[in-house]
Amino acid sequence: MRCTINQIPCTVDLLSTSAMQLALLVQPLALPHPSEEAVQVVDFGENGPVRCSRCKGYINPFMKFIDQGRRFICNFCGFTDETPRDYHCNLGPDGRRRDADERPELCRGTVDFIASKEYMVRNPMPAVFFFLIDVSMHAIQTGATAAACSAINQVIADLPEGPRTLVGIATFDSTIHFYNLKRALQQPLMLIVPDVQDVYTPLHSDVVVPLSECRQHLEILLDSIPTMFQNNRTAESAFGAAIKARTLASLYIVD
Repeated sequence: MRCTINQIPCTVDLLSTSAMQLALLVQPLALPHPSEEAVQVVDFGENGPVRCSRCKGYINPFMKFIDQGRRFICNFCGFTDETPRDYHCNLGPDGRRRDADERPELCRGTVDFIASKEYMVRNPMPAVFFFLIDVSMHAIQTGATAAACSAINQVIADLPEGPRTLVGIATFDSTIHFYNLKRALQQPLMLIVPDVQDVYTPLHSDVVVPLSECRQHLEILLDSIPTMFQNNRTAESAFGAAIKARTLASLYIVD
């Protein structure tokens, strides 16, 4: 989080008189600055993170422990809760837990909790990377298509090849071109969707496939696309329809 001013006026009138713009810039899941420490991960095991039993607020540095650490007061709703037996720790002379500085969730403003199964209504969805490439005449002539293909090639080289990493690719000008990347094919098969007013997915499967099964086909296709469309004279670019088609393709992913 970053604030636009270092010292915040204590009243609204003073802020108005100062004519300074007050705003708080919040970037969720931002990458830490090189000079900052990495966000620490906290694993409470099968029981999951300690939470307020009334408002479900997560344990944090501002929850106050009382009664020699046997209870704690939620800083969100003020409810006094029992400390789980396996999380109990005596308090020091200052009223803080003796292990507060050793537990990231009690001394850090940001931590990542490992979620237990009870927080999941289903298994985590696989990671899907679907790439859309503009192959209209302008994109080809400016080199945008070739640059996109090169960048995607670099990206897929860094993707993990587990069975839960799925990829798909489509190109578009005035129409949308899906590609069947199934390993059994000798080469990727182009499937054209000509009606961008009523977009559909030509295949319910094999458009989005595990990277481990199609990496070779995908690399060949990315190398070929700039050449395949080098003489394209179609100026239209159905970008909106391509976005919709990509969404439809993801609907058929079954975990």
